[in-house]
Amino acid sequence: MIAAGVAQDKVPDPLPFVRDFKPGRYLGKWHEVARLPTAVQPAETLAVAEYTAGKEAGQVTVRNTSFDKTGRKLSEIAGEAR
Repeated sequence: MIAAGVAQDKVPDPLPFVRDFKPGRYLGKWHEVARLPTAVQPAETLAVAEYTAGKEAGQVTVRNTSFDKTGRKLSEIAGEAR
């Protein structure tokens, strides 16, 4: 029990960041080319992710859409990231 308490008090190391990262290079529509099926995305489906700049600096809008093999939209979800 004491060791667990000590481990929780340790400050984690900072995450590494890519130098000269340019988020604008990643904005746009990204099409999935391959993946393993999951419960959320079964076989014979594909996904498209679209990233756009938000209204505020550092904000990105994300929209993920899944389609069946005929191109019919199955689901869509959107959110924002900072």
